[in-house]
Amino acid sequence: MRIRKPIAFCLLFILFSTVANAKIVFLSKRGNHFGIDAFIDIYTMDDDGSNLTSITSTREAAHPRWSSDRKQIVYRDHSAIHIINSDRTDIQHITHPQEKTMFDDNPVFSPDGQKILYVRSEIIGKNTISSGIVLNIRNGNQEKISDQFIISPDWSPNGKQIVYLIHDVPFIGTGGNLYIMDSDGGNKLRLVPEAPQGELAIERYNPRWSPNGKQILYTQREFTLEKRDAKPTTQIPKAFRYFICDLNGETVNQLDIPIHWKPGSIDWIENGKSVVFSAQQVKLNEQPPKDASLSNIYRYHIDTKVITPLLDRPGHDYAVDWVPDSPYLVSPKGKLTLQWGLLKQTH
Repeated sequence: MRIRKPIAFCLLFILFSTVANAKIVFLSKRGNHFGIDAFIDIYTMDDDGSNLTSITSTREAAHPRWSSDRKQIVYRDHSAIHIINSDRTDIQHITHPQEKTMFDDNPVFSPDGQKILYVRSEIIGKNTISSGIVLNIRNGNQEKISDQFIISPDWSPNGKQIVYLIHDVPFIGTGGNLYIMDSDGGNKLRLVPEAPQGELAIERYNPRWSPNGKQILYTQREFTLEKRDAKPTTQIPKAFRYFICDLNGETVNQLDIPIHWKPGSIDWIENGKSVVFSAQQVKLNEQPPKDASLSNIYRYHIDTKVITPLLDRPGHDYAVDWVPDSPYLVSPKGKLTLQWGLLKQTH
């Protein structure tokens, strides 16, 4: 593994530019990183970290995801789902959950840009009920496709399937298990074998389809639960791993990224030749400090195993999502539209 540092950014100024070439959208937390004075902004930048552009300024933004034509970004702010144009105009409030009883999260565009999948959690009495919902942006129709709290969903490039994870058996040696289902919620299948139960707990995160629709990228956290400081469930990190697997879950390859780099998010980049990810460097086998280290965004080239930091500035940068340089003309169902996602399946 080699790590190469790019030319440092000037820390005195942030270059605001148009987002015509922006491909990566991410979150950046500034100020008191884990306190009430922190501001969470949505940013975009090119694949090499240039053309850094601020999109929003808010305390509660989360899970930003591109539309396939790069004209819009969907995200969660407070308890609702919003869409903003990539030129920083026209914020649309997509969902309107009832205050204090509902919470919407984990939004993602369909490849054709006509639908948004999100998760709604509703407090009913002492119970919390969660559902995976597909919203048709054009007519407002909604369809429930799952009765579970699905996490980090990602549509396949052809729009026919969804990969996601569920914390179905958390904190007893397994959790964050990966599944694939049809886009209407049918044919739910576990992607990789359930993690073995034991003293070592394993949780998986951040599943993402490859641009050609043939592989899944995901991360894994390994930890033990120990009694420390009168807390019976203190998590002691043991390793963090980054994987690529095929669609039957049998062929799994680990990326050569240091196991003490705690991932915050991950995605494909450069049409599958590399991955982009955010990570914090932590100490293994020790109780994590209350004020964790800052995180950065990196590019990992799959063949050469070279790791390149994309940003050189103090902050907590995470929640990355990538789209290609420009959309391509395709013709689904005889109608020409700009839909990169439908073209990727043919490569």
